[in-house]
Amino acid sequence: MSLIHITRFSTTLQEHLKASVILPDVLPNKPLPTIWLLHGLGENGTCWERFTSIENLAMQYQVAVIMPNVNRSFTWMKPMVYHIGLI
Repeated sequence: MSLIHITRFSTTLQEHLKASVILPDVLPNKPLPTIWLLHGLGENGTCWERFTSIENLAMQYQVAVIMPNVNRSFTWMKPMVYHIGLI
């Protein structure tokens, strides 16, 4: 199992975004089931790896897990809102 921490600049949001990603050691030759875990208000994207056994569960069920850090905002929705024309 690999635990990867990513920081990437979003030109749409004009800010750096962070995410933690869990991947199985051996990737299958088919699409990998993926779970997106969002944190609650007052936490960050690392709360899942710090307070749960998500790494063990990801290994057991051979899934990818993406845990974005969206801070104390709803900016992760902005690209979707722009895309469907709500703003």
